[in-house]
Amino acid sequence: MKPVRFRYEAPHTVEEAVDHLSAAGIGGKALAGGQSLVPMMNFRLARPSVLVDLNGIAALRGITVAENHVELGALVRHQAVADSERLRHALPVLARTASLIGHWGIRTRGTVGGSVVHADPSAEWPAVLAALGAELELVGPSGTRRVPAGEFILGPLTTAIETDEILARIYIPRAPAPLRCTIEEMARRPGDFALAGSVAVHAGQEIRWTFFGLGGPPETVAVAQADRQDEAALRQQLTERVAALEVTGDMHGGAEWRRRVAVAVALRAWRQIA
Repeated sequence: MKPVRFRYEAPHTVEEAVDHLSAAGIGGKALAGGQSLVPMMNFRLARPSVLVDLNGIAALRGITVAENHVELGALVRHQAVADSERLRHALPVLARTASLIGHWGIRTRGTVGGSVVHADPSAEWPAVLAALGAELELVGPSGTRRVPAGEFILGPLTTAIETDEILARIYIPRAPAPLRCTIEEMARRPGDFALAGSVAVHAGQEIRWTFFGLGGPPETVAVAQADRQDEAALRQQLTERVAALEVTGDMHGGAEWRRRVAVAVALRAWRQIA
């Protein structure tokens, strides 16, 4: 199939993009990498009347590694994150996350910001950014606001962004001490959508797991002193906490199966950082 007829706009500034989206109302849609949006348009699951292409906006690009934080422009490609030596030293989990996404062709076109705003339940970036305590900078007609990544995803394909706003930049704090963090997931084949995944973060006296691929927004559970427990005890605690999460089954596996897989990938992540 082909998309419905739409008007194409290619602004060169954030302000121009916001103006186009404001004028379009609910019919406007921002285009970043297009790896999710364009197929949805071709199947007519998305029917924007105005498509605002953000790729000409230089201000939405770039990777900055500062002493206290990492800053990603919304248009940074997945492969750029995977290839960045600075990010591998500052926050290695970012490069690992990017390497799990799709295949090379998708990673060279898809963007971090586009993945976050699309809010697919199986997407890695929303879970990783929530686990790391990132903030998302949104720009709209009323100015700029920041939203914690953990509060941005409201449901499947639903976020806190307004129709006349764009995601401009992502700010990820860097812990003063070395942070132990990794991501693990289970997919049918490398590059496929995750059927269940977990981001593990060991900070202070607890370890936290942020789960994704379970049908809803990323959800976080914590276990105190996890690095001092044996694996059998930890598995039991994780099983109890995952049982309380809202999980949706589909053609690839039922809810209980997904819960078991979630515990398995969480334990795999724990082994990497404990």
